[in-house]
Amino acid sequence: MIKYLSILNLIFFKMKSLFFLLISFIFFFAGNSYAQYFAESAITENIMDKDTASYAETELPNPKAEESSAENMIENETAGSDEKKAEYSDNKEGFFKETLALFSDVWNDGSWEFFIPLHAWHNRESYPKYKIDGYNEEPWGFGIGKYKMDYRNNKDGLLAIGFSDSNWHFEPLLLYTWQKIWRDKKDFFRFSAGYMAGFTTRKEWHWCPIPMALPIIGLEAGPVSFSNTYVPGLGKENGNVWFSWASVRF
Repeated sequence: MIKYLSILNLIFFKMKSLFFLLISFIFFFAGNSYAQYFAESAITENIMDKDTASYAETELPNPKAEESSAENMIENETAGSDEKKAEYSDNKEGFFKETLALFSDVWNDGSWEFFIPLHAWHNRESYPKYKIDGYNEEPWGFGIGKYKMDYRNNKDGLLAIGFSDSNWHFEPLLLYTWQKIWRDKKDFFRFSAGYMAGFTTRKEWHWCPIPMALPIIGLEAGPVSFSNTYVPGLGKENGNVWFSWASVRF
């Protein structure tokens, strides 16, 4: 009996020692972990304090300054738009002023020129024979105008001309012409090409003014010019007329 009690006492003592050893290990690891936790917390707080100080030192955006900047941008864009509009308006006014100045220069300082319509040929591919037989291709008429040569030997002209149209009715023309002259103006024969722009009207159009712009090609012989243009058409029995005239300069 005593032997068994001794054995139980020894086992209890050993278990007690193991128990205390286990408790010691638990407290050791718990303390170590606790110390590490506090150390990391201190480091984190230090970093946060530094970030807070840095953020405080950073200049925050000022809403009023941003609003003022936006207003300045809008004002700059508006000013730029106004400048473009003013420039466009100045260009338009400049174009009209230059055009009027050109017309005034030709009319006041130019020389006289007289015009005689010669022929109005209707394209045979666009009109049936019975209509061509009834058309007038001899546009009797007369015109008068002024012209002026510029320093590049180009010719600006203003003219008014009236003639008998294809249906034997009166047709007026009010035109500005520009022609490039090839070869020196001292040569007797010269070639020319350019354009004419202006207005015309006809009886079948109820005398409504119609704007027009057509090419010009010509041959000059001294003071006499022979010029031609082609009136395009839209389909059959419309336009497609070769018109020629002569002019004499004084």
